[in-house]
Amino acid sequence: MKINSRPPQPIQPSGGDDRVKGAESRKAFELGAGEQGARSLGALRSRFTARDLDQPDKADQAVREAFAALVQDQPVSGALPEEGRKQLTDFMAQDPMLQQKMLSYLRKALL
Repeated sequence: MKINSRPPQPIQPSGGDDRVKGAESRKAFELGAGEQGARSLGALRSRFTARDLDQPDKADQAVREAFAALVQDQPVSGALPEEGRKQLTDFMAQDPMLQQKMLSYLRKALL
């Protein structure tokens, strides 16, 4: 067995470029996907505040509207009939994991 006798090398911090890329991706995430997503998020901001998410009935309504906007804004969803989009929105709004993820996103986006 061969033993490495060199001392361990310190880990070098990454350059500023990586942090800038991360900031850009966070900004894109906050605004939603493209211009349509930004409009949908703006509509949600005009109707709800971060404090509204502490009230269960308003939080459920905000989550449902956010999922509805998400489904509506996707180009692929144009192939779905209106009833299919409604069923998809209902499914996502009732799923506990998706609901928690959307609430977490809305808490950040509605600050």
